[in-house]
Amino acid sequence: AIRYAGARVVQSLIRDETGLWRTDGEGATAADEQRLERIVALRTRELHQSVQEFRRLYQEQHRQVERLALLQEIAEAALGTRTVDDLLALVAAAVRRHFRFFDISVFSVEPGGDCVLRSHCGAYEPLLRAKHRQKSTEGLMGEAVRTLRPVLVNEVSKDPRYVLPFPAARRTRAELLVPVISGDRCVALLDIHSQKPNAFSESDQLI
Repeated sequence: AIRYAGARVVQSLIRDETGLWRTDGEGATAADEQRLERIVALRTRELHQSVQEFRRLYQEQHRQVERLALLQEIAEAALGTRTVDDLLALVAAAVRRHFRFFDISVFSVEPGGDCVLRSHCGAYEPLLRAKHRQKSTEGLMGEAVRTLRPVLVNEVSKDPRYVLPFPAARRTRAELLVPVISGDRCVALLDIHSQKPNAFSESDQLI
């Protein structure tokens, strides 16, 4: 509780939500103190919410800047890249560098067949051999291939569509798949993993 010291209280500053000021020199009553504490608690919560919203907006703005820098880097590199595999390797490395994601893979999608690993950068890189394959009809990959839409899951353990691709992937808590579309089919997938739940925002699907 709030206490007031001194023999004489000059204009005890207690203002409730109706705008009433208590200035009778007798100090605050218990009801005044409780009311003030409620007001202070409410204003503190509002301030905390404002700070959180500011942080969110700042992070979104920062990611937008990183997306633009990423696009410029890839566009410039594409002019001097000789093979598709070289370009895909550059894409995976650039995305991880700009956004500091846990693991990033780029898969090509065979017509009516598998997703084939073409480039890889991140924590799982030593664990997957070149041309690693996953079914294009199963799990979150299958969902992205089928719907031609990004698939964002911020807690994979709670999503029934999730299929563990290999044992070490249990470290993944969140996953984002972004399809690359040509005509009416998915020809490639950007597969992004995070070891933190709730790691992705809706705007990350714009990568």
